[in-house]
Amino acid sequence: MNLVAVMQPTFLPWMGYFAMMAQARHFLYLDDVQLSKQSWQTRNRIKTKQGELMLSVPVASGAWREEIRNAPIARPQMLAKMQRSIAQSLSKAPHFAALEALLFPILAAPPATVGALNIAIIEAIAEALALPARRQTTSDLALPAGDKSDRLVQLTRAVGGDAYLSAPGSIAYLARANPFPIAGMPLRFFQFAHPVYPQLHGDFLPYLSIIDALANLGPEQTRAVLESGLRAPVPIDALTEGSTP
Repeated sequence: MNLVAVMQPTFLPWMGYFAMMAQARHFLYLDDVQLSKQSWQTRNRIKTKQGELMLSVPVASGAWREEIRNAPIARPQMLAKMQRSIAQSLSKAPHFAALEALLFPILAAPPATVGALNIAIIEAIAEALALPARRQTTSDLALPAGDKSDRLVQLTRAVGGDAYLSAPGSIAYLARANPFPIAGMPLRFFQFAHPVYPQLHGDFLPYLSIIDALANLGPEQTRAVLESGLRAPVPIDALTEGSTP
C-alpha cells in the first residue's frame, strides 16, 4: 500500500513519531490547525539524573489563537538556554557530539514560529536517520477546510496515496465517522512496541524525545532500533474489537 500519514509537527518528537514516518511513503505535517495548550506541539521530555525533565517552547500570549504554522515564539533566547539543560543531561552519552551538531544550531537561531521550529528539528532528525518518506506541509497543499475525517481522505488523494496510516489516538473520531470505506481506501492504524536501548541515569524510561536515543545510539543504530519496534498496521476493526493499540 502507498501509505500516507498526517501528523502535527510536535516539538522534539518521541521515537514512535519517526517510526510512523519510516512506515509511510508520504508524511504530511498538519501545520494548519490551531495550536493547543499543554500539548506536544510545544514540549517534550528528556531524562536527567533527577528523572524526567520537560522542555517547553516559550510562545507569545496570543499564540494559542493561531495555527501551528503562524504561532509566534516568545523569548527565543530561552531556546538557546535549553541547550544547557540538554547538555547537562546527555553530554556523557557516546554520540552527544553528533546530536549537538544536529540540534543546537537550530535552537541557537530558531525560526520565528512554532511550526517552522518543529519542522526544522524534525527534518534535521529525519535526514540524519535517512528516512525516505516524501514530506510536506498540509498548508502547502491549500485544500479547502472541511470535516476532519473527510479532509484526511482529501489529503491522502492529494499526494497520490491509496491508503491512510493513522495514529491510534485518532480511533475515537474515525470510529464514529470513517470516510475511507466510501472513498475506497484502506484505513490502517500504526502499531509500535517501544524498544529498550541503553540510556544514562538509571533504569530505562520510554517515550522520551528521540534525542535521548540519538545521543546514546547515534543515527544509524537509532533507526535500526525504532524499526525493530514497528508492527504491521491493523484495520480499525482490530482496535474497536478490543485489542490494545
